[in-house]
This record gives sequence, structure tokens and C-alpha cells, in this order.
Amino acid sequence: MSRRTLPTAALTALCLGVLSSAAGQGRLPPVPPLAPALTVPERLDATGVLAAGPALPAEDAALVFDPGVVALTDPAQPTLDAVPARRVVQPGASVPGTPADLNASITVRYGPGTPAAVLLLMPGYLGGAGSFDRLARQIVTLHPTWAVWALDRRSNLLEDHSALLGRDIPTLQRIVRSGLPARPASSLPFMKDWGLDTTLRDWHEAVLEARKLTPNVFIGGHSMGGTLTGLYAAYDFGGVAGERDVRGLIMLDGLPGLMSGTP
Repeated sequence: MSRRTLPTAALTALCLGVLSSAAGQGRLPPVPPLAPALTVPERLDATGVLAAGPALPAEDAALVFDPGVVALTDPAQPTLDAVPARRVVQPGASVPGTPADLNASITVRYGPGTPAAVLLLMPGYLGGAGSFDRLARQIVTLHPTWAVWALDRRSNLLEDHSALLGRDIPTLQRIVRSGLPARPASSLPFMKDWGLDTTLRDWHEAVLEARKLTPNVFIGGHSMGGTLTGLYAAYDFGGVAGERDVRGLIMLDGLPGLMSGTP
């Protein structure tokens, strides 16, 4: 493994991962005594021993990525990466004044194309489908006949990812600090009509698509997504309550009424 700086948290995770792996094989490596304080930045030399190194510039010290460390601390990653995933953009609710390509229902679909069950997950406030990437892959790994569809809200289509694709870590660090240019509100007047009705109807289109594959359809969400899950179940979709479309609800750190002050 090459010499790369590691923040203390990453070093701790690495040590715990090595100890856990060795314990599972009935052996433990020798554990050096803890120093009262770690030199900053910490380094691992070629043998994996902690060593001191020269300080990095502040702009480079925030995050350093080493694939070798990831492989040691997260041995499950290759298995999770093997889970098939595809992004699907299909027609959503039609909102007058909205460009046709933005009237969309977006899902990132993990798992088989003909699943025995589908779980559709709504992200939380300021979240997106990527919020569920690892969880979705874990679920499909444990239950290969299930599919997890993580939702993007249509506002995610307004994000320009071109500045992020194929960039190295230092460039991404600078983008995190400086941000990306925001679109002027005057260029997006149609968003004023993207309310709760639009969000739930876009979700409804994805649920109906899942029901073409299996009757075992479940919905869930995290935080605000959990609140939206409860609202979906109670919503009137053309005279049919949303709960008729699904077998169950999963709410992660969210519940109906959470944002109203009277849950």
C-alpha cells in the first residue's frame, strides 16, 4: 500500500477492521500501545505501521482517498458493487408550464428486472437516490430476488453533474468548499407548482410500474421521505387511496405528521 495520509477516524476504522478480521480467523495481531496523541497528519508506511509525515496543505488535508485502505476496511464493497443498478426516467405527473422532459418520475433500480418484491424508497430533505445506494445494495445482496428502487425527485433533474464526473479527489474537495453555480430563480418559474401533489404523483407512477412486475410492492423513506411515505398511503389518487397500491410502509427516522408539529 502506498504512503497516503489518513485521518484519525480512518486509521481507527482500519485497525478495527484488521482486528475483527483476524479475530474471525482465531488469531489477533500484536497491538502496539496507544500514544497519548497522534502526530497530524498520520501516515501508514509500506508495512502498515503508523508513522509521522510532513503536514499537508489545508486544502489537501481534509480528505485523502486510498483504495488500499478502502479494500481493508470494507471487504464487502466488491460484492455490493456487483449488484446491478440502472437509472430509469419515465413520464411523471404532468404539470402545466413545466418543460416536458422535467415531468418525470425517476428511479435508480437495484436488483433483478423481474423481482419477487419491490421496495421503493423516498429520500429525505435535500437527499436523492444516492442516499440509499449502499442500503439498496445490501438488501439485494441479502435477498437476490428482491429489488430496491431509490427515488430521485424531479428537481434532481436540474442538477448539472458535468462538473463532478471524472474529477479527482482534490478537485472534488474544491467543489465541496466553493459549491456549484446556482440557477437563477427567474429561469425556473414552473417550480412554484411542484408541490406535494406533484411529488406524490411522480412516486405513484413508479409504484404502478413496480406493480406490473409483482404485487409485493412496499414503500418507505428516510426523514422527510418517511413523512411522505405516510402521506402517500393516505393520498387520494383518483378515488383510490395510496395504501391500496402497497403491502406495507417503512419509515426511517420519519413518521406521518413529523413536519407539521403535531405528529
